[in-house]
Amino acid sequence: MNRTVIAVALATLLAACSNGEAKVDEKKKEEAVLVPVSVAAVKVAPMAAHFESHGVLTAEHEAKVVARVSGLVESLDIEEGDDVKAGQVLASVEPDRYQLERDRINAQTQSVAQELERTQNLYGKKLVSADTLDKLKLQLAALKAQLGMAELDLKYATVKAPISGTISRRYIKTGNLVNPDQPLFDIVQHQDLRLDVPVPEQYLAALKQAQGANCSFAALPGKTFKARITRLSPVVDPTTGTARLTLNLPNGDGQLMPGMFANVQISYDLHPSAHLIPRQALINQSGGYKVFVIQDGIAKLKPVTLGNGDRDWVEVKGLDAGEQVVTLGQHHLKDEAKVEVIAG
Repeated sequence: MNRTVIAVALATLLAACSNGEAKVDEKKKEEAVLVPVSVAAVKVAPMAAHFESHGVLTAEHEAKVVARVSGLVESLDIEEGDDVKAGQVLASVEPDRYQLERDRINAQTQSVAQELERTQNLYGKKLVSADTLDKLKLQLAALKAQLGMAELDLKYATVKAPISGTISRRYIKTGNLVNPDQPLFDIVQHQDLRLDVPVPEQYLAALKQAQGANCSFAALPGKTFKARITRLSPVVDPTTGTARLTLNLPNGDGQLMPGMFANVQISYDLHPSAHLIPRQALINQSGGYKVFVIQDGIAKLKPVTLGNGDRDWVEVKGLDAGEQVVTLGQHHLKDEAKVEVIAG
């Protein structure tokens, strides 16, 4: 019996020693394993805050040409898409008829003017009454007014472009009967375009200091267009909580067209010497942000405060320039873990 008990005890002791050695070996192996990570250095560079919105391009200057007289369109000298200069003839509406009407009234005016001159001579000789003289004066004044209107009608019978630009729409054809105030053409200027952007009221104070904006368009992938901020409305729309920000886009090469949808990014609050790290280095923990910093091959978890940023880089406070932060592999790390830098 004693031999059996001793054998069991020895076996138990040997097993315990074996398990202890195994645990020590496992611990050593864990300590020997280095977690591979990629790192990036904290860099110092300018970084601004960004406001993003969208809008639809419109022409800064446009005009709707309407008929000023009634009649048949006798000639049509332009088509949609044509470029025109201010004062260029676009169409004519029976100009001969209005010329004849003007000439008729002018002849009547001259006749009454001559009669008035003779009557004034007779009145000086007391041969006609003052009432006769006054009636002729009133008749002449009325005819001069009619002549002025006839000359305006003759002028308006020849339709001219009020501004330089491009014919964006033609409403009439040759032979159409038109009446006053009927639309004839739309003219837009493509050289300068306008973009109205809604801005939430909490951004108004910051954007007053902004200098410009970058615009991109789905129809023109890969291209960015600079825009100038021209005005910020002083009134907030109570239904949307936004104010209207107006941008001006030069369009000398004609790539842009009114009606195009634009994505807008406006930079403001520039920090010229911001400490920047790749955004992918951030770890969101309990509503705050932390990063792993490599010091002598050890990963140390540090809290950071975020500042301005863009899609790839973000400003942080709490790190020094040149420190190495983990950008890949940080989610497999623990504080004080040993690492092997494989990239960066």
